[in-house]
Amino acid sequence: MDITELTALVRSRLASGQLPRPCQRPKIFAGSGDGGTCACCSQQITARQVQYDVECLSSERETQLFSMHLQCFNVWAAELSLGS
Repeated sequence: MDITELTALVRSRLASGQLPRPCQRPKIFAGSGDGGTCACCSQQITARQVQYDVECLSSERETQLFSMHLQCFNVWAAELSLGS
């Protein structure tokens, strides 16, 4: 997936609520992929890839975890800073 397609997908998922908007005091962790699915692009995050985990508190005060590839995390963060 190229960056244009990824950006459009992230914008769509932000608009639909599938990806988190900024949350208060998010916890962000990075490490090797664990084989899970990326919240941005729906592709597997392999052990050879960097995985970011973003932990957010929902409006119901429940913890939600969003795992993302490094590139997907960067696109998500850039879109948040642009106010998408």
